Amino acid sequence: MTNKLKGVMTSVMDSIRGFKKISFREIEQAAFRIACKTQIKAMRVFLEDLDEEIYKNRDKKRYESVDRKDRTIETILGIPVTFKRRYYKDRKADNYTFLLDEALGLPKRSKQSPLAREIAVRMAVDGPSYRIASESLERIFGGRVISHEGIRQNLIRTSDEAKVLLQRERNNKKSKESPRIIFIEVDGLYASLQKQSRRSTEEKVGVIHKGWKPRSGCRREYALKDVHIVRTQSSSHEEFWSTVSEVLYSEFEINEKTIIVVNGDRAKWIRMCEEWFGDCTILYQVDRFHLLRTLGGIFKRGSESYYRLRDAIDKDPTGARFMAALAEESASLSGKKRLEAEVLLRDLEDIADSVCDYRVRLSAMGYDIKGLRPMGAAEAQMDRFADRIKGRGQSWSPWGLDAMMRLLGMKFEGRLEELLHNLAVKQEPLPGEKKLVKKQASQVAKTLLEQYGDVWSHSMPVMDVGRFRSGGLSKVFHKIAAGW
Repeated sequence: MTNKLKGVMTSVMDSIRGFKKISFREIEQAAFRIACKTQIKAMRVFLEDLDEEIYKNRDKKRYESVDRKDRTIETILGIPVTFKRRYYKDRKADNYTFLLDEALGLPKRSKQSPLAREIAVRMAVDGPSYRIASESLERIFGGRVISHEGIRQNLIRTSDEAKVLLQRERNNKKSKESPRIIFIEVDGLYASLQKQSRRSTEEKVGVIHKGWKPRSGCRREYALKDVHIVRTQSSSHEEFWSTVSEVLYSEFEINEKTIIVVNGDRAKWIRMCEEWFGDCTILYQVDRFHLLRTLGGIFKRGSESYYRLRDAIDKDPTGARFMAALAEESASLSGKKRLEAEVLLRDLEDIADSVCDYRVRLSAMGYDIKGLRPMGAAEAQMDRFADRIKGRGQSWSPWGLDAMMRLLGMKFEGRLEELLHNLAVKQEPLPGEKKLVKKQASQVAKTLLEQYGDVWSHSMPVMDVGRFRSGGLSKVFHKIAAGW
């Protein structure tokens, strides 16, 4: 840089500092808020112009314009948009309606924009709380977008819509796959309730999948294939398995050749799975994590007895060798540990084969087990549910818990983004959007100049020294002063 140019730059900076003390942060904040306000004005004009177009092109014999009314919608910009639209009498349906609201898909009495609702619900599902989601939106956009109670109400409404959508999809499903093996991993999650006669409830959760596939970009890691998460809040095991059965038969072609492997702890409601799936082969497996944890609690993890029992689990597909070893090791115990071992023996007596890995049993039945992996995904899924449901000691209303669990399930299935997008506004470019953006950019610049006008209103030396001597800076500052 030449000495002359350095002198010019120093003169420019001295000129700016001498007129007003402002920081880049302040300019950035001002530009953002001005852009938001300009956008809101543009939205109002656009919406009212769209209402005018609907008015001109409506079915005049059917729709009679009887009034114009205001509507205010909270937006993601932290500033509400208020616009007027026509109120029509529908002569055919004999009722009244806002055609603009119908065209835009705006729900009646909704105070939030569909996009604000989409973002708020997603942030609430991701956690850790409704209040933090509301505060985060406020920090991002510089103003209140939606209250924590508004987020909760929108999440419950979204869950209700998701329930209807999922049922409609199942009813309309035409082609069904016929997988050789279907896996169901089952567990329960206790959640605290608020203002209820009972202090907690159990969410029964089933993770249905078709096996495993390599995880993209990760060597030697696997993900579940075609995951469906089923859950109920009812204490009835019949309702849970009825729901699982409904999902299975709507998604898959199930016959006598189908193998269903159910993995879960030793809870009685999980072990009742065999009653619900007709003539197909059912293999129930005691979850290995829970079984080893129980054995470690009785025989002390790391002891010789523990290792003997652990090694015996998969030696015999009938479970007889494990049961014999368990009986023998239990005889050497005394007191409380002896009682715990006897309870375990009695509990496993009728399901001894379920302690053995399903792959060992399938192999003994003559099936090819290549590509099959250990089960246990339910425990990992429960941790993900628990992190949002119990991570901060929350308590829930039954309907709030039901809504959150349903949307968490869709998130873990990988379907939440699609659902929220479909329930919100279309993300396609609007007619004339590029032209509108260009116009708004100019407006933001001009408004900034009005706010900080005294900075630019003086004659800066750099503006008068010529393009060559200023290294092109004179042209830049002339454009700024002219509002682009």
